[in-house]
Amino acid sequence: MIWMKMKMKNKIICILTLIILGCSSYEKRENTNDNLERPEYVILKGINLKQRGEYSEALVTFEELFKEDSKNKILLEEIAESYVKLGDYKKAIFYYEEAMKYSERDVRLIKNLAYTYYLDGNYKKSLESLENLYEKENDIETKKLKVFLLIKNNLKISQEYLENVENKIENFDINFYDMYVNFLIDSGLDDRVKNMLNSFPTRFYLDSEAMNFYFQLKYKYSFDYEELEKELKKYIVLNNNIEIKDEIYILLGEVEYKLKNYKESKNTLKFVSKNGRKNQRYLELVRSLDNENKL
Repeated sequence: MIWMKMKMKNKIICILTLIILGCSSYEKRENTNDNLERPEYVILKGINLKQRGEYSEALVTFEELFKEDSKNKILLEEIAESYVKLGDYKKAIFYYEEAMKYSERDVRLIKNLAYTYYLDGNYKKSLESLENLYEKENDIETKKLKVFLLIKNNLKISQEYLENVENKIENFDINFYDMYVNFLIDSGLDDRVKNMLNSFPTRFYLDSEAMNFYFQLKYKYSFDYEELEKELKKYIVLNNNIEIKDEIYILLGEVEYKLKNYKESKNTLKFVSKNGRKNQRYLELVRSLDNENKL
C-alpha cells in the first residue's frame, strides 16, 4: 500500500525535527563526540538497513534504542513498519498503537494501523481505525479498503458509501470503478451499473481510458448494437485529434460483426495498431471474419 512506502525525504524531515525537539530521555545525556551514538543517527542507520531490505538487522538497531527511548514516535513507527515487512502483524500493531499514544491525529499513522489490522485479518479493528479519519483524509486506497471492510459487515451501508464516493469522483479511476462494478454485479445490482454508465459521456468524455471502460461495459450489458455502433463512430470522429485506443476499434469491429456488417468490421480493424493486433479479441474477430468469407 502507498501508506507503507515512506520516502527518504520525509524521513530526513522527521529526523531533523527529532534533532531540533529532542527526545525526553536523551535530553539528560551528556554531550559526546561520538555522533554515531546519538539517537537520530541510530535511527538513520536503522532506516538505511530497512531500505536495503535488511529488516531483521534494522529491528536489532531500533530495539536497542527503544530500551532507552520507548516514547520516541518516529522510532515506534520504524519498528512497526519493520515488523510489517517481516509479516509479524501483531507486533507491528503493538508498536503502531504505542505510537498513536503520542499522535492520535496522525493521518498516515491511522492508515498504517488500519491496513496492518486488515493484514492480520482483524477487519473489525481495521474498520474502527478508518472511522477515525475525516472524509477528506481518505484517499482512493483507504476508500477501497473501507468498502471491502463494509462489505464484510453490512451490504446496504457499503452500497450507500460506494454511491456517495462515486458521485464525488472528479477524475476517472480505473481501480475504483473496477471495484465498484464488481461489487454491484456480485450484489445483483446490474441496473445500477447501467445507471452509473449513463453519466460517463457527460463526466469523462475527454478521458480515453474512462470512455474505453464505458464502451466495453455497455457492450457487455446492452444488446442494442445499432445504437452502440453509432455512439462508437461518433466518439471516434469527434475525438480524431487524440489517439483512439486499439480496444475501441476492436470493439467497433465486434459490434459491426454482430450486426453482420462484415465488410465494415474488416475495414475497422485496419485502424488497429501493429501491437494491438496481438490482442486476443482482435485475433478471434479476424478468425470469425475469415470463416464468414469461406461460407
